[in-house]
Amino acid sequence: MKFSPIILTSWSAGYGAVRAILRVPEHYARVDRVMLIDSMHASYVGDAPGTGPNQESQVVPEHIAVFVAFARDAVEGHKRMIVTHSEIFPGTYASTTETTDTLVSSLGLAIKPVLKWGPLKMQQLGEVKKGKFQLIGYAGNSAPDHV
Repeated sequence: MKFSPIILTSWSAGYGAVRAILRVPEHYARVDRVMLIDSMHASYVGDAPGTGPNQESQVVPEHIAVFVAFARDAVEGHKRMIVTHSEIFPGTYASTTETTDTLVSSLGLAIKPVLKWGPLKMQQLGEVKKGKFQLIGYAGNSAPDHV
């Protein structure tokens, strides 16, 4: 039996399962689309915020590398990827804001500031659209904003 297209979605910590699937080259090749809903985290270089080089907070690149690769493929039109994030700061690991900032920077793109209302009266603050890649950033730093 063949399933096509294959679309992976995750919310919150579910990114770990999507990342594990995409890290297997033959699975990566079969996946057409990925949607991460406030759902891309990573550890910090130095294991805590502000402990990386020059006391800056830095995301461990290997923790998001497969998402960067998938996003690059989406920018080039080979895959499709949608990523959303809130402004929640977990404290002990990198937030979805920090990981998406790193992702966008790795692609050589910039987040375009916007201010408009999104679904469920969420306030959208930024976006990136390139090829078949889209990132949408929302305000909110509490549990209800995540849910």
